[in-house]
Amino acid sequence: MESDEGIRTIREEMTMIKKIILKIKEGFLKRAAAEFLWIYEMLSAYRKNIVLYTFLILLSSGISLSFSLQSKILVDSLVSGAWKGVVSVAAYYVLAGSMNVGLSMLNQRISAKVSSEVKMNLSVKVFREILNADWETIADHHSGDLMARMQEDIGVIAESTVGWIPSLFSTGFQLLISIGVLIYFDFSLIFLIL
Repeated sequence: MESDEGIRTIREEMTMIKKIILKIKEGFLKRAAAEFLWIYEMLSAYRKNIVLYTFLILLSSGISLSFSLQSKILVDSLVSGAWKGVVSVAAYYVLAGSMNVGLSMLNQRISAKVSSEVKMNLSVKVFREILNADWETIADHHSGDLMARMQEDIGVIAESTVGWIPSLFSTGFQLLISIGVLIYFDFSLIFLIL
């Protein structure tokens, strides 16, 4: 019974590996690299704001992760009866939480600003392409459908490209810090991850 499940799992994994290899052979990595370069070129004008946005997200992530360290201090203070430690942790929670709320508001403002600028610039580029397009091909589609689809697609592209890079860095940072915290408190916990 268990060997059947093991064989089934191995077959599923082999099928997945074959699909991945097939996708690579079909040029998935080349297309992904081309899209990444397109995103990089498109966002190069907004590099300063995206770097600031990424830095603020990393700072906010660091503050959030520091709560785990403070939780240990809180538990240790409660167990030992050191009320000064409890008060200092409570003060830290209030101060760091307030900072995190402020950073979150600033992040949302920067993200909305950059996203709307990217959306506006993409709209201008796409509209110029439509003006220079083959009208016979475009005439097959209703103009309202074309404009609605264009605006929806541009909105999705603008929001996802602006959020993608900071999210990648933030997730990686959180992972590294979490592993660091695990190693700091108890090195044997790292083997649970593996």
